[in-house]
Amino acid sequence: MGTESREIPNSNVKRNTALNNAFDQYTLLGASSFLSADTKTKLTTNQPLYKTAYNDWFTKSNTDIINSAAHEVAAAKLKRTCARFIKVFALAVEDEEFPVGNFQFYHLDSNGNVPAMDTYSQIADVAANLISGEVARVAAGGAAMSMPAIAKIIALNNTFTATKNAKSSSVSALTAASNTLNGLNAVADDTILFVWNEVETHFSNLPHAALRVQGRLWGIVYVRVGVSKIVSGTVKNSVTGDVILGADVYFENGNNNGISDASGYKFTTTLMDVQKLIATHPLFTDFSVDVTLVEGQNATVDISMVPLP
Repeated sequence: MGTESREIPNSNVKRNTALNNAFDQYTLLGASSFLSADTKTKLTTNQPLYKTAYNDWFTKSNTDIINSAAHEVAAAKLKRTCARFIKVFALAVEDEEFPVGNFQFYHLDSNGNVPAMDTYSQIADVAANLISGEVARVAAGGAAMSMPAIAKIIALNNTFTATKNAKSSSVSALTAASNTLNGLNAVADDTILFVWNEVETHFSNLPHAALRVQGRLWGIVYVRVGVSKIVSGTVKNSVTGDVILGADVYFENGNNNGISDASGYKFTTTLMDVQKLIATHPLFTDFSVDVTLVEGQNATVDISMVPLP
């Protein structure tokens, strides 16, 4: 079952790989290359442009992932410490160490309940209210809070703000890099199609299997495809067992992918037979495993990634 076909890349990763493979093979053959003059010009002009733009996008994408993770960690620490501050203060009020009216300094209700901190904005607002409130309360003659002291919230808030600014900068840089790369997709697709067509024409006198071998040297992707199936699983840290967020999971010969979240990853594919499943993340060593895809069956593949030193 299934059919074998040539799969034109429709992702930036696949375009970059196809252009690099074609350029390397053309360079290897040198003057003996059979490509037409027009196609040679397309390849030697567009491959370096796309590779440069791709490398820039890849670097900025990794930076953004790292900054996002750092901001998430900073937010969690600040949220946890703010909640602790409020709960300890509420216990002190209950023990009559502070008057109940002091809650108003922190913009808290009369029971000292911990406000919602479900978003970054809410966390920032609560932290700002605690910092300004503690200054005002102490200035009014109140004893300074301890366990935790407001200095700890100030330090964590500074880190939170710094990671927020870094995240904002990396998002802007990544957006610009993505726009540049995507703007080259049309010429990349045109170049790849010209190269692949000429390669297959040149080797058209060979048996089917031999033609495929030669085609793959030039980066042509041939796959057997069938019905759509779901591939899913968990992505965890091999050392701690913690869930990994933001890992990119895909088949080497496929165009679909899944980005892992708290529940894992999931994507669909029409590929068949043995395929290499790959997972990448800037903080972990690349993962790969061969997966046998059977028609009519979904596949579950759990991934364990090794942290980079």
